[in-house]
Amino acid sequence: MMTRGNSVGWLALAVVQAAGRCAADADVSVDLVGQWGGVSYTVAVQDHLAYVGVGPRLIVLDISDPSEPAVRGQGPVLPGAVRAVVVAGGYAYVANSYGGLQVIDVTDPSNPRCVGRHATKGQFVDVEVAGGFAFVVDTYSGLHIFDVSNPSSPVRVGGYRTPDYGEGLAVVGSYAYVATWYALEIIDVSNPNEPQWVGSYTEGLPVDLVVAGDYAYVADARYGLEILDVSDPSAPVRVGRCPTQGGNATDVVVADRHAYVGDSWSGLEIMDVSTPTTPVRVGAYDTRGYAQGVALGGHHAFVADYHGGLQIIDVSRPSAPVRVGSYETCGLAAGIATADKKVYVGDRHWGLRIVDVRNPSTPVPFGGSETGGYSGAVAVRGSYAYVANAGSGLDIYDVSNPQAPLRVGVCKSFDSAVDVAVMGQYAYVADWLAGLAIIDVSDPRAPVWVGGYDTEGPARGVYVSGNLAYVAARTDGLVIIDVSEPARPVRVGSCQTGGWADDVAVQGSLAYVGNEYLGLQVVDVANPAQPVVVGACPLRFAARVAVAGQYVFVAGEPDGMQVVDVSNPRAPRWVVAYDTVEAWNVAVSGRYVYVADYVGGLVIVGVKIPGDLNCDGRVDAVDIDPFVLALCDPERYAREFPDCDRLRADCSRDGQVNNFDIDAFARLLSP
Repeated sequence: MMTRGNSVGWLALAVVQAAGRCAADADVSVDLVGQWGGVSYTVAVQDHLAYVGVGPRLIVLDISDPSEPAVRGQGPVLPGAVRAVVVAGGYAYVANSYGGLQVIDVTDPSNPRCVGRHATKGQFVDVEVAGGFAFVVDTYSGLHIFDVSNPSSPVRVGGYRTPDYGEGLAVVGSYAYVATWYALEIIDVSNPNEPQWVGSYTEGLPVDLVVAGDYAYVADARYGLEILDVSDPSAPVRVGRCPTQGGNATDVVVADRHAYVGDSWSGLEIMDVSTPTTPVRVGAYDTRGYAQGVALGGHHAFVADYHGGLQIIDVSRPSAPVRVGSYETCGLAAGIATADKKVYVGDRHWGLRIVDVRNPSTPVPFGGSETGGYSGAVAVRGSYAYVANAGSGLDIYDVSNPQAPLRVGVCKSFDSAVDVAVMGQYAYVADWLAGLAIIDVSDPRAPVWVGGYDTEGPARGVYVSGNLAYVAARTDGLVIIDVSEPARPVRVGSCQTGGWADDVAVQGSLAYVGNEYLGLQVVDVANPAQPVVVGACPLRFAARVAVAGQYVFVAGEPDGMQVVDVSNPRAPRWVVAYDTVEAWNVAVSGRYVYVADYVGGLVIVGVKIPGDLNCDGRVDAVDIDPFVLALCDPERYAREFPDCDRLRADCSRDGQVNNFDIDAFARLLSP
C-alpha cells in the first residue's frame, strides 16, 4: 500500500473498511474529445476560401494557392454529415443530415461558430438561400422554407411535401426547383408561407440542378446532363441531353458556356452548352473517387469527392483539365486499431491512414498509403500494420515511419478478407466465405498461407487467445478453432447465437459477440468444446465489439457507439451511448474509445468511469492506490497514470475531487 504520511495510510484503510457497506452503480459518461476526416458531399467557394463538408464538420480552406490548400478553420462537430453548404452574408447555411439546418458564422474563417439551428427528424440534403429565406430539401418530406432574417434563430414558415424522395435544389426568382428521385418538381415560393406546385418533369432520375436564364441544367443519374427549357415553369421541356461516361451524374454548375458535371464513377465532366439543344462533352478528369459536389472559382473547379475530400482542378482549358491540388481525408472509415498514441484507420477507398492522437482533442494525420482494394479491419504489432483488404487479401505495411507507411507484403485472399488478428508469427484472417485463413507473417515481406478452416457460415470477425481462434461466422454463430497446429486447425466447439454473428472479443472465460440485429451476446467459453450463451443485451445493431474490464464497447451503425456493462455476464446492461453518424468499428485505449465512423471519419470519445482510477475498465481493489494518489498527490497521479483522468475520483459527482468522494468510492468497490 502506498503511503504519504499517516493521513494517507488512514485514508486507504478507511476506503477498504468502507467497501462492504453498500453497493452503488457508477454512472459512466461519454463525451466527444476529437474528430478527424469523413466523407465529402459538398463544397462552396467564395473569394479565396473553400467551404468543404468533411464528415460532420465544415472545413474552411484557404485556396489562395490552389496547389496547396491550407486549413484556415473548422466548425464544430455536427449531429450528422454535412450534405450541402451555401455561404451568404457572413454565414454558412448547412444542410446537415439528421441534424437539420445549421447556421454557422464564418465572418472569422479561423473560428467558424454555430449560431443557429433548426433540428429535424429527417435527412436534409441540400440548401439554398434567397431573399432572407433558406430553402432546404429533406430526403423524406421534400421542401422546407425557413425565415433566416435572424440567422441565430431560423424559423420554419412553410414547406411542400414532394411525391418522391428529395435530392437537390435550385431557387431562382419566385420558383424552387426540387430534384426528386423520379421527377423535377417546380414550386412557386413567391409566398413562402404557402408554396404552390406549378409543374414537373417526370423523366429520368434528377439528382441536382442549376437554373440559368430560361434553362435548367440537370445532373441526372440515368441520362447524365439534361437541359430543360423552363421559360414556362408549368410545362418544362427537355431540349438537350449529354450522357456522362460514368452514367451517374451527381452535381452540376454552369459558367462561360460550359457545364461542369460531377459523376460518381467518372469524376468531373465538362460539356459545352453554348447551344443548349446540342450539348457536347469536351473534357473530363477522373477524381478516382466518388465525385459528389462541384463549385467554381476563377479558372478552377473544386470537386467534393465522397471518398477522398476536395480535388482542385484547373479548367482554364476545358478540353484538358488538370488536377493542381487536393485536401484529402479519410473517405470511408471501416477499420481501426490504436498503438503508441497513433490510430490506424482502414479506409474502404483510400487504404491505410495513420493519425497522431498525442493530443486527442486535435488529431493530426501522419500519412497514408493506398491499398488499391477495399480496406477494412486493421491490426498493429510492432512496426507493422496488418490490413484486411477484401478481395486483395492481407496487406502488410511497414509503419516505422508513420508519415510514409510502405506496403511490404501481400497474401492473396481465397474470398474476401474482412477482419484480422495477429499473434506470434501468425495472422488470422476472417476470409468471409473461405472461413478462417492462417498466414505465417514471420517475414512480413513474404507472408505465406499455411492453413485454413471452413466455418460454413461467412467468417466476419476473429479473435485469438492462446491456442484458440474465436470466429464470428454470421449464420454459423461463434466457432472456436484450435490453432495450435496452424497447418491443421481443428474445430473444437461452436455455439449458435441466432441472427448474424459479426464480431467477437474475448476476456477471460467469456466471449462477447456482436450479433448484428440481435445486439450483444455473452458466451461462456470456459469449456471451448461446449460454449453456451449466458446473457444478452438487445441493441438495434451490433457490428464490432471491443472489451475493457467490465465494459463492452459496441459499434452499431444507427446508434453510434454503445457501452454495455457486463459485470454481471448473465444480465448485461446498456449504460450509455455516443451517437456518431455511422459507427462501423471501435477500439479502446486507456480512457479513450476510438470509433471508425463510415461517414464521419475518426471519432475520439472520452469515457469517464467514476472509481476506475487505473483505466482498466473495472472498479476494484486495484484502484485503491491510484484513488489515494488522485486525492492526495495529483501531480504524481498524473505522472503514473498519464492516460487516465483524475476526475474519475469524483465518485460523489459534485465536480470536485475531495474527501467527500471516499465513501462514494468505497460503495463502488462493494460486491
